[in-house]
Amino acid sequence: MYFLRKIKLIYKQNLLIILEWGIVLPKMFVGKGVTWEKESRTYEIGTFVTDRNKNYCSLEFIVNNRPGVIFRISQKFAEKNINIVQFIHSNTQEENSAIFVVGDFTDSKVSPEELLDELRRDSEYILKVKFADKTRNIYYSSHLFPITLDGHRVVLFGPADMHGLIYGLRKNLGVVMTNSLLYHLGYGVGEAIYEYYFKPKGYSPENLDGIMNLIDAILVSYGWGKLKGYLFDENKIIVDIEDLWECEIQKKIGTPQGSSYFRGVLGGFFETIYNLKMDIKETKCISKGDDSCRFEITLLE
Repeated sequence: MYFLRKIKLIYKQNLLIILEWGIVLPKMFVGKGVTWEKESRTYEIGTFVTDRNKNYCSLEFIVNNRPGVIFRISQKFAEKNINIVQFIHSNTQEENSAIFVVGDFTDSKVSPEELLDELRRDSEYILKVKFADKTRNIYYSSHLFPITLDGHRVVLFGPADMHGLIYGLRKNLGVVMTNSLLYHLGYGVGEAIYEYYFKPKGYSPENLDGIMNLIDAILVSYGWGKLKGYLFDENKIIVDIEDLWECEIQKKIGTPQGSSYFRGVLGGFFETIYNLKMDIKETKCISKGDDSCRFEITLLE
């Protein structure tokens, strides 16, 4: 059995008291004995930027990949009192890099054309610079493609995709079949997550803290949700996830059913890494008014 430690848990006044260790920890985070309340901020990914104020302008650069080039470009914008709205660059391991910048010219006294002329004269750092692609009030880059994360190509999954996947399936297949299909799709993804991220790095099944830390990194980096906390007992892991995309879209649109896809992801992952059968249940869900989604992963003996 992989879950070797049994810990007695008591909740009292928002504290989690671990009796066998004699340690008092905040309720939310357990693992490695270090806990704190996490803060987060949203961030824009990709090169799809909507100009809602009609004062934006976007430029694309090809630059020498050398120290100081990002500072040099940022300095040019700062000198002209142009606030940078978006700044994205390509792989910096190559000889030359591509950069996409969106600036807000609201408080600047120079025009985009004047800035472009000045940047073109900086041949020490900048090889090429031009205005980025635009369709109506949307700026984008057709050069910074494909999107990658940790060297792997990723495809963004936006609100239209999430809505269409869950509610389109329900409309055509019904709720029961949709939930079953989503679970099995997620199960395959969970198996693949182990093969892509955990197996190559040699993660040991006994190292639950390390496993949960990498799960948190994957969830946050891919925008799926955030690991709020986890507890482990002799034959059960309890995992709390904040802002889980699958349930958040149901919360916004209505008719919540809870998680099927991500529940399948957990099933596929944990059954693969431990090579044991698990029962995965969601006992709390943000789509039903809870502050996070709670999953109980129980070893079937």
